[in-house]
Amino acid sequence: MNVIVDDDDIAVQYSANWRLQGLPPSYEGTEHSALAAGESATLVFRGTSIMVFGTVAGGGQARMDFSIDGKPSGSFDTQTLTGGGRNQRFFTSAALEDALHTLTLVDNDSNLEFRTLFLDYFVYTTTSTAGKLVLIDDTDTVLTYSPGWKAITNTTGSLESTQHVAPLTASWVALSFEGIRISLIGNGSVTSVVIDGSEQLTISQIPADTNNLFQSSVLSQAKHTMNISVPDENLLAIDYFLITTASSSDDPPASSSAMSLSRVAPTTQASSSLSLSPSSPTTQTSSQTPLKRTPIGAIAGGAVGGALLIFALLAIFMRRRKIGPHRTSRWMMGPLDMAVRPFVRTANISEGPPPYTSKSLPAVHP
Repeated sequence: MNVIVDDDDIAVQYSANWRLQGLPPSYEGTEHSALAAGESATLVFRGTSIMVFGTVAGGGQARMDFSIDGKPSGSFDTQTLTGGGRNQRFFTSAALEDALHTLTLVDNDSNLEFRTLFLDYFVYTTTSTAGKLVLIDDTDTVLTYSPGWKAITNTTGSLESTQHVAPLTASWVALSFEGIRISLIGNGSVTSVVIDGSEQLTISQIPADTNNLFQSSVLSQAKHTMNISVPDENLLAIDYFLITTASSSDDPPASSSAMSLSRVAPTTQASSSLSLSPSSPTTQTSSQTPLKRTPIGAIAGGAVGGALLIFALLAIFMRRRKIGPHRTSRWMMGPLDMAVRPFVRTANISEGPPPYTSKSLPAVHP
């Protein structure tokens, strides 16, 4: 299947000096032009071939060079053209391996006053269409036309310069597709559209854009059949169909979302997980609590015991009454403070973050 990518799609990466412009009949009404020679644009895609389309304006001389995966792959030179206009094919790649590739184009138009080449859209062939905009051009073999349709292959106002025009007698066109929505772009009008056996055409499904002749309601992601009937004397020219496909559950964005959720989950469980962990500082603090009480016992009991220690404590008590509680408190707390500090310093260096509290939350969960 073919996937179409507009020049203004986020997948297309431009160097600094490009200008966005354009009007219909440019695809999506946009085009990009380089403002200096040597400006580049890149597109990463998964597929087996790729084409680049754009507009050639005026009669200036310009060249655009193309490379795939870093290897030169072709050039477009206006000197080889006999005419210009929109929907000009700038580049068609050779057959590629069905894998990721990087297309790089370099605009070497040296005329800074009048630009000649305008980038419009890319079309690549791929087997991976999930979440992509699938293009079915009027010349695609999946379309079946009743007798009498006329194929036009040199109209610069149509995508890829082709369109099919219905005869003035009753006719029809049918196709099968897989996706959740389908649109028909062309000229004229349609009066009957049937999808999977049900009439789909309503006033609300005829878009305001005169070239967008029909857009279906949202369908299930499945295979569908579409039939368009054209009555006598009805003018209809089919340019192309666009099919919107649903994203696969295996797409990278879905996986990324799952990873993001798994990273957020510990935020709501951190308090319980930290308190239950064998290496949690909360558990270690509880098991080390007797160490904080040991220096108090040593100070209260002393090492030598007996009447000498009692006498010394009595002297200390009497001195405290003379010099005031603040100075005595500092003297008494000195050994205790020194005993506790090694434990606190060790915990801060080697035993991990502090217990999970509202104050430590920013540190544990940046």
